[in-house]
Amino acid sequence: MISTIPLRLFLATALAVVGVSFGSVLPAAAVTYAAPTGLKSTAHSASTVDLTWNAVTSAPRYRIQVATNSAMSGATYFRVTANKRQMIGLNPATKYFFKVRVITSDGVNLSPYSSAIAVTTSAAPPSEFPMSAPTGLKSTELASTMASLSWTPKSGAQKYRIQSSTNADMSGATYVRFTEARAQIGGLKPATKYFFKVRVITVDGVNQSPYSGSISATTKAATAPALTSPFNFVAKQKSTTEITATWSTVAGASKFQVQRSKSADMASPVSATAASNSATLTGLTADTTYFLRVRAVTTTGAVQGNFSSI
Repeated sequence: MISTIPLRLFLATALAVVGVSFGSVLPAAAVTYAAPTGLKSTAHSASTVDLTWNAVTSAPRYRIQVATNSAMSGATYFRVTANKRQMIGLNPATKYFFKVRVITSDGVNLSPYSSAIAVTTSAAPPSEFPMSAPTGLKSTELASTMASLSWTPKSGAQKYRIQSSTNADMSGATYVRFTEARAQIGGLKPATKYFFKVRVITVDGVNQSPYSGSISATTKAATAPALTSPFNFVAKQKSTTEITATWSTVAGASKFQVQRSKSADMASPVSATAASNSATLTGLTADTTYFLRVRAVTTTGAVQGNFSSI
């Protein structure tokens, strides 16, 4: 004789047993539960609500549904294993609706939702600061070791404190004070993402506002240092066809480019390379005036300094 399944049980588990005949044994995941009961709030604040409900025997997990309307539209969901949960990150003075149901460890529904309860969070406590946080914080210029910032000035602000960190949670932050609604933060690392906040303070450094929301900005990659122009450039005739030249050393220079021309405007120059800060130019024409100049160059030649005076 073919066994039958009570109609109530079959309807409750239809989605879980599609394709299973009436004579088959139901899988364990298809076991259904009644909706949890006793859902209530045991405490609440401006941003939290503590929930608890009667434990359901053998319930693998629970899903909490949260919304700001009784239709539960736009709801958010949270999974828990215990029959309680503190809901955090809520808005002050806001009415929230909560429901709970039984689910599997994989999130498959095993019961209907409970009846909804409504809880209104507390009003936000008065601010401990006399001024609101600055707004409009933004980065206006970035270099490899510097970031320029600006924000909307606050009426009555005596000074501002900038908080900067390489971490979004502002851990390990450094602090700098400024009088105007702009700042230049130096000593940063190249090609590094920084987070910045600003608040109002007194001349003595007493906090007058909360910190603003944070912004992030990434410094530029480091570039090779600029080479300065050689100075103390001296040229002397060595023979009728040779000239010796010396000049100051230049920090960061790997070699030097020496140019000579028969024109003061250095038209059609002839170049020579010197490994140090001196050179001897040979193969010159006797009884001829030459104009000389020199500049520093890196090993690859990618970075070149300005020429010295002629």
